[in-house]
Amino acid sequence: MVVCVGRLGARRLRTPRAWLHTSAAARFASHAHDFEVHPSRMPRYDVLVEQLGTVRELLGDRPLTLAEKILYTHLINPQEDLAGAGADAAAVRGNRYLKLRVDRLAMQDASAQMALLQFMTCGLREAAVPASVHCDHLIRAYAGADEDLKRSLSQHHEVFAFLESACQKYGIEFWRPGSGIIHQIVLENYAAPGMLMLGTDSHTPNASGLGCLAIGVGGADAVDAMTATPWELSAPRILGVRLHGELHPWCSTKDVILHLAGKLTVRGGTGYIVEYFGDGLQHLPCTGLATMSNMGAEIGATTSAFPYTDAMGRYLAATRRGAVANAAARAAAAGLLQADSGAEYDKLVEVNLSELEPSLNGPFTPDLNVPLSQFVARARDDNDALPKKLAAALIGSCTNSSYADMSRCADLARQASEAGLHVKAPFDVTPGSEQVRATVERDGIQAALTGAGARVLANACGPCIGQWKRTEYQGETNVILTSFNRNFRGRNDGNAKTLNFLAAPEIVTAYAFSGRLDWNPIVDSIQKEDGTLFRFDPPKSEELPSAGFAQGDTSYLPAPMPAPRPSVPIAIDPQSERLEVLQPFDSPFKAQDTQQGKYELPPMRCLLRIRGKCTTDHISAAGPWLKYKGHLSNLAENTLIGASNDETGNVNETRDYADTDEPLDTIPGMAKRWRTRGQPWMLVADHNYGEGSAREHAALQPRLYGCHLVLARSIARIAETNLRKQGVLTLLFENEDDYLKIASGDLVETLNLSELLRPGADLSTQVRVRVTKFEHGAPKTVFELRTTHSLSKTHLDWIRAGSALNLIRARAQKKSMPPSGAPGKLQARPYTTSAVRRALPEGGQPSNDSRYESLRQIIFPPAPAKSKKHLAPATLQEALGCGAQSNEIYQTVRRAWKLRALRMREAHADALRTKRALLNEAILDLQRTDRALFKRADQYSAPTKRNVEEQQHLAARGLLPGGPSAEGEAPGSRTLAKRRARLMAQTRLSTLFPRELRPPTLTPPAKGWPAYTPQDA
Repeated sequence: MVVCVGRLGARRLRTPRAWLHTSAAARFASHAHDFEVHPSRMPRYDVLVEQLGTVRELLGDRPLTLAEKILYTHLINPQEDLAGAGADAAAVRGNRYLKLRVDRLAMQDASAQMALLQFMTCGLREAAVPASVHCDHLIRAYAGADEDLKRSLSQHHEVFAFLESACQKYGIEFWRPGSGIIHQIVLENYAAPGMLMLGTDSHTPNASGLGCLAIGVGGADAVDAMTATPWELSAPRILGVRLHGELHPWCSTKDVILHLAGKLTVRGGTGYIVEYFGDGLQHLPCTGLATMSNMGAEIGATTSAFPYTDAMGRYLAATRRGAVANAAARAAAAGLLQADSGAEYDKLVEVNLSELEPSLNGPFTPDLNVPLSQFVARARDDNDALPKKLAAALIGSCTNSSYADMSRCADLARQASEAGLHVKAPFDVTPGSEQVRATVERDGIQAALTGAGARVLANACGPCIGQWKRTEYQGETNVILTSFNRNFRGRNDGNAKTLNFLAAPEIVTAYAFSGRLDWNPIVDSIQKEDGTLFRFDPPKSEELPSAGFAQGDTSYLPAPMPAPRPSVPIAIDPQSERLEVLQPFDSPFKAQDTQQGKYELPPMRCLLRIRGKCTTDHISAAGPWLKYKGHLSNLAENTLIGASNDETGNVNETRDYADTDEPLDTIPGMAKRWRTRGQPWMLVADHNYGEGSAREHAALQPRLYGCHLVLARSIARIAETNLRKQGVLTLLFENEDDYLKIASGDLVETLNLSELLRPGADLSTQVRVRVTKFEHGAPKTVFELRTTHSLSKTHLDWIRAGSALNLIRARAQKKSMPPSGAPGKLQARPYTTSAVRRALPEGGQPSNDSRYESLRQIIFPPAPAKSKKHLAPATLQEALGCGAQSNEIYQTVRRAWKLRALRMREAHADALRTKRALLNEAILDLQRTDRALFKRADQYSAPTKRNVEEQQHLAARGLLPGGPSAEGEAPGSRTLAKRRARLMAQTRLSTLFPRELRPPTLTPPAKGWPAYTPQDA
């Protein structure tokens, strides 16, 4: 059931299936074709509008920003989270934690592995919200789309098989390799104005370009969504960006966000939602808004927000979601999908679109903004050390792979081809999805690009995330131009000397034909072979394909909201080097201490003090390491290998505090050394520790090796949440200069953590740490440092438990389990979307069925007649009392009962096979690990414990090695006797069954044998 909060604050229960068929459809989608949209993809607008009224009353009817409207209408309990806030916006923003219900979850293949491995440990039957997995990160660019895809399927088949089997088991939509990049697929299929969704990728905000709030999270947060755990978010502040004017023909929305990144820096949006508004929005395409929100991650923003525009409606209609567009227009008219007049912003930035020029940001950081004119002037400076030659040009990726982007680039390619020009630098194109690829192929856009010399790569992330097998320029300084979103050192090709400048795709395309950086595509010309000059006209494009989108290979499309299949086994090889079943982390607090209210972390040594920028790429590198994303032990070998030691200036080096023969080691090597020694450790970090992607491995890996505390000047939002989810305490220096006071090998102890962690403690308590420095192994100086934190009660629960997953698992185990042999069903909590996650089957009857009265009379028959002649009915029809119609209902119920019994038997058989498989696995493991013990166990498991008939019965049911007798063998033949003897000798241990697996024995029970039916065979 879903709890809907009305304007007066009273809760009423709404039938979920009735909601699917009446509320969304009747109130916000009255057209016949509206039913083409699956219910899981239609936001619950009437619930959101209704809760908006409650929120307005709680907040004193003050004007609300769009971001506040979407967030607060997704609160599980607005009366609790907004209590006492009144009309003061600052009473909520940045000062409270919001418990939110999530509408949808999306996971990409690299991060989905760990998210699903964690979810598997919770013991639940299905994901509680609509969810999808997208295979896009494990396809490496090298030879071209077809060959690269085939190579990926071969190299990563084990991971793909695991993801597909997990999706089938838990009812998750699976987009197989080649279908496209997660963010483009989400925009085309799932994103809708007003919804709240999570994604296990830092560029999940791409979907916010369609008017929703899409937020990047780690895998542990994804487990929150899949287990119906309230998702907690520190109420963000709102940064308003007013757009006015109109873009220059050579400018695009990519230049807007590149300009904004230069203005705000990579930390300027931390703790904020960036909300755009103003007249300038009306001239921007929906996919352009997605580009802006995609790169909002590069300024540290939680996500971005855009009011509903006509361009969004056009895009929804073009992607076969006209029903959502109609419903969204009604919700916008009700005041849900735009900010109120007079809404208050915590910061305000003005951007005049008319004054912007194309930009190139970089190298090595996405916020180093250089306008095109300055970039060219610098390249022409003889004193500039950068190469003048362009080494490669790459367009596409999740940031700029829309139809509009591709058509602008194709227009430039046609101009160049007509002038007889060919690209002078390698030029790679990455389509965002199968739908975009098929459409640009149909409309001649792909041909225009390849005809000019471009190479089309697979529908995947590819070079943008380091999946680029580039053999040129390794170890050499070179410059590449890309339309990607990040340009950290070594990110794209593993070469630390590759300088990547981020630009709009049309600027990158124009440079591919020049091949030089000291050239301006807006004002300069290119000399043709005949000596004449050619100059580009401003690129032209179509916002959307006039003939609509082509779907391409429809086999990529998964069925919406597939039913979970509990009997599907999860495909994990125990000997795998790619996948590893997770083991829970232990709590750092001893039971005897917690019983006394003591919650101090064990004494920790400082592993190293990290200098400057330390992104998730530095903490847990991608590229060739992506193949180990599902195997924590193997992946942990790259922990912090990109981090710089502030004391020495060296990368991936630290010193042991103990007097050893090898005092220096790599960072992961030293961490493992300390873990073996049983020494917990901590990290000291600089500003914005953990910026970049949402990969939770950057938290899991240090935790695996024994990290319990990260003490920093500042920490990126996702990184901080991921660390806390894994039980790592995060604190900030009260005085940032104290960063320099802790060095590698120092002993660090928490002094008053118990005052914060003790249940019921005051959250305003700030933690002090004691630092002990040593000289020649003896304590030299001891001092205390003050820290600050932003921990919530929920975060403290995670720290106490050792991880958020430990807490979720403990709560799940307390829930009631289904009867033995019967398939369990996840009982969704009232505040989750799981209650509406699956639609009624086709032809399903509503509750006001015309035969309801007949069925009611069967269940509640009238009082029997007093006459003796009517004491007992003579016929079935007389017993039912309602004639043929009642008999039809009776027969329907009877068939349904038989079908249920059949399914119960099938479920029981599945359970037996699962238990049999687990037992076989345990036996094989014993045989591999301790043959002597295996032989002794086998010796004492005499075959006489079970007779021949029982052995054959089990084999016939597929529960034993072997099978029934071959046809034509006489019951008393010597061949059959030999086969029986071999079976009994080979299956000694295999016959040790749990009681529920044992078939009936030859000894009848006291009450005799039960009646035999063919189904029991």
